[in-house]
Amino acid sequence: PATLDAEVEFHSYGARGRAMHAPTTRIGGADAFARIEVGAPLRTERLAPEAELTAAERALRPSSSTITAGSAELDVLPPSDAELRAAADAPGEQIHSMLLQYSFDVAPEGDAKEQPVLARVQSLHEQLYDAPLDSMLWRLDDANGQTLQYGGAMHDAAETKLKKGSYSVSVLLRHPDRAQLTALKELPLLLRMPLPKPMDCVVHGGRGAASKGGHGGHEAVAEGWVRRGGHKDLYVCKPTTELPKWVSAGDVLTGHVALDKGSKEATKLPLAFEAPPAPVKKAEAADDDGDEEDAEVVGAALDEEAMACAKEARLVQEDVDELERSVFRARLQRLGALRKAASSAERYNALADAMLAESPPPLDKGKSLGLELLLEVLAFRRQAKPPAALAEADMAGWRAEQVQPAAEAVLDLIDADEVSTHFGRTHESEGASKAAKEHATMMDEQRSALRLALLARASALASLPVESESFSTAVAELKQWVDKPDALKEEEDKDALALTLMRHELARSRPGAALKVLRARLAVQEPGAKRAKEVGKECVKLYRDVLGLELWASNMEEALFAKFPVVKLPL
Repeated sequence: PATLDAEVEFHSYGARGRAMHAPTTRIGGADAFARIEVGAPLRTERLAPEAELTAAERALRPSSSTITAGSAELDVLPPSDAELRAAADAPGEQIHSMLLQYSFDVAPEGDAKEQPVLARVQSLHEQLYDAPLDSMLWRLDDANGQTLQYGGAMHDAAETKLKKGSYSVSVLLRHPDRAQLTALKELPLLLRMPLPKPMDCVVHGGRGAASKGGHGGHEAVAEGWVRRGGHKDLYVCKPTTELPKWVSAGDVLTGHVALDKGSKEATKLPLAFEAPPAPVKKAEAADDDGDEEDAEVVGAALDEEAMACAKEARLVQEDVDELERSVFRARLQRLGALRKAASSAERYNALADAMLAESPPPLDKGKSLGLELLLEVLAFRRQAKPPAALAEADMAGWRAEQVQPAAEAVLDLIDADEVSTHFGRTHESEGASKAAKEHATMMDEQRSALRLALLARASALASLPVESESFSTAVAELKQWVDKPDALKEEEDKDALALTLMRHELARSRPGAALKVLRARLAVQEPGAKRAKEVGKECVKLYRDVLGLELWASNMEEALFAKFPVVKLPL
């Protein structure tokens, strides 16, 4: 026989906030703190408070809702026995389905490549036999239509790690009464996203210290004890660290307040903080040093009346320049709209040629509108549709003829040596003059345009069936300015870089290096990239036609079928 001696101790904390039975300690977006009254009704208890926020919750409204009748054979509830006794041919009850679509974007911050996300239909969560609806299934898809996760409203699924991109959640609800489904057309969906690291919330022992955020020498409440029957007021302050950039106004940051950090699980209470709007960025004060110097020089030679006339003439000229820039920007915007609408080359060229024949307006805060026009024309040439009568074998040559002149026009406008010299030195942005800041903006714009033009030229030459010396030269110049994909801004351009470098390595009889380029790009590709499928297909061709790895090619094809589904199975 065994003998067990056990000593059981009962502990009890009493805690309440501004509401007697509030389940969660809440810090409003405009509040500085939340008050908790802690008591010890049974015995003296240790008090060592700690508060932190660990996740962000976001509510989404459906972007679309569709209600349809179910199958006339499979989705009909049979009549009850009483209905059958009253009428032997009593009809069944038709079940209706509603599909809700939710859309959201993910943008991990810092060095993080992925953001964990948990979807939940909060109003129907943890309901089974008492659930008012049927089905209650949801599915998470990326921008390509690939299914990443399934779940239900009864319990939570595992968190899904998502890369930067756009995603959608489909929720299926079923009910015999169509009006019931209509009433839930705006049913919110909850997204729970863990923070990169917990955010501490300081706990003070006095209202004054909490109101001032701890300034003036006020420290956090020290560890101590609460006597039996005693009470202690705690003030949990909002976090002082900056919120992640992806947190927006209306999101709720959740965590806990532990009354004794040595026994967190037994003493913690839910904590919520409503994210306020982001701070308003103040416009930088205009640097008028140059104007003051001009005024001093003019003042030495002219009287006040002459100075007033000179100032008035300068303002009139500024009005003329701004009007010219506004008109040019409006025409440039129209040109971009024609390109995005896939308008005909005749319509596009009619406006583009007229603008190219004119002299561009003056610089706009360091930005060249003439360069923006050339970049717009280059973008159109890269995606223009070839003539219908053009043979497929001649398309690569036609594309090169379209892109190369547009790319050369951009390169001719940029002084590559000046850009290289500028970025070869360190420039202090703090305290820089207005002219220096505008020059830095212009150099950054020109470097981005230079990289884009070099990529467009090399990419057009890479599509030619015959390897040329000009292609090798174009790739060599491209590598001088683009040493890694992150040097380019757009995902489509990063894909174009991978395809160009792959073809360059194949031309040098280096299939292994070509495969390395494609696999590296596929590993970091964002969902929804326009040329993602093309990169995958080129990888299949490389496996099969160049390396002779049929099994690897088949596996890659299966991965592409899963990533880019042709048919979506219904929920």
